[in-house]
Amino acid sequence: VCSFSQNKAPLPTQCNFDGTGFDFATTSYGHYDPRIAFEYRPNPSLALRASAGSGIAPPYLALLSAIPAPISFSKNSGIATQRVNGGGLKPETAFGWDLGADYRFKDGATTLSGDVYLTNLFNHFVSQTFDSGATCPATDPVTGSPTNCPANTPLFYTANVNLNNSRFEGVELSLRRHPAIGLGYTIQGALQRAFAYNLPPNFYCSAPSPTPGTPCVKNTNLAIIAGQNFSGGGIGGGFNGFGNQNIPYSQGYGELSYRLPNGAYALVGETYFGPNNSLNRPAFGVLNASISYPIVNDLSLQISGDNLTNQYPDLFPNYGGGLFIPLATGQLAATQANVLGPRLIRFTLTKQLGTP
Repeated sequence: VCSFSQNKAPLPTQCNFDGTGFDFATTSYGHYDPRIAFEYRPNPSLALRASAGSGIAPPYLALLSAIPAPISFSKNSGIATQRVNGGGLKPETAFGWDLGADYRFKDGATTLSGDVYLTNLFNHFVSQTFDSGATCPATDPVTGSPTNCPANTPLFYTANVNLNNSRFEGVELSLRRHPAIGLGYTIQGALQRAFAYNLPPNFYCSAPSPTPGTPCVKNTNLAIIAGQNFSGGGIGGGFNGFGNQNIPYSQGYGELSYRLPNGAYALVGETYFGPNNSLNRPAFGVLNASISYPIVNDLSLQISGDNLTNQYPDLFPNYGGGLFIPLATGQLAATQANVLGPRLIRFTLTKQLGTP
C-alpha cells in the first residue's frame, strides 16, 4: 500500500504504478496472494492458456543473520571484505502473468508450445558490497588472528539488501516430436530479460557526497545497470552485481532421437548458452548423446555422455579470465571464467525384478 499521514494526506513521496514510492513494510502475520488461471480448448488438438498471480518470499534466516565472518583479504583486488548481517530485509513480493498455447499435430506425436511472460519483483534480495569507510585492522576481530592486510587497505562490507524494482520477461517456444517408433526431435529456445529499473538515488554510492550539490562517488553496485540483464558481478571492490548468477539473454536446445521397435533408443543433443551466461564466456554449445539397448527382456544397458566436445573442461575457475562486463561508471570489470568440467561418460546397467 501507499504510505499516508495521520490526516490521510499522501506523504511527500509519491506512489507510482511502477512501484516506486510504495512502503512494503507490514505488521501482519498473513499475506494474501491471489492467483488465477484459465485454459480453453476449442478442439482436441489446441489449448490456449492464461494465468496471473502474486507471490511473497520472506527472507530466510541465512539472509537475515549470518555467522560472524572473518575478514578476507584478496591480493588480486587489493581490498579486504567482511560479511555483516542484514537484519532489516523486507520480503520479496511479485506479480506476474503468462500467456501460452499448445498445439498437437495430426500425427499425434508432434507438439508445438509457446509462452510469453512478465513478472515484476519488488524488494529483490541482493548481496551488496560497500565501502565501510574504515581500513583493514591488523588483527581480525572475529578470529583474533592477523589479517595480513597491507597498511591502509580499505575494508568493504558485504550485506544482503532489498532492490526496489526488478522485472523478468521473456518468450519461450518449443517443437517436439516423440513417436513410439522412428525419428524424433526437440527444438526449443527462449529469449529472456531480467533486469533492475527505477534504481533509487545514490544507488551506486556507499556514502553521500561530502560537498552539497556535487555527485557522490560511485563505488558499489556498479555491475547492476538499469535495463541490462543481471550479471554475477566483476572482480574488484564495489563491482558486485546480482548475487553470483548471470541471466543469459538467450538459451536453446536441439535434439535428434530414434527409437526401434525392440525399445532401443538413441539421441544426440546440443545445449546453447547465450550471451551473459553464468560461465562469463562467449555464447557456446554443449554436446550430449545417449544410447540405450535392451540386452534381454529384463536387462538393458545405457551409455550417455555429457560435454562430449570438452567445452571449458578445467577443474577450477580462472580468476580474471572471463569476459569483461560494463559498469555504471562506464568502465569495464574483469570476471571469473567458470568451467563445466571435463567430458563425462556414464554406463548404466538396469535389471528389472519381478513380473512387469
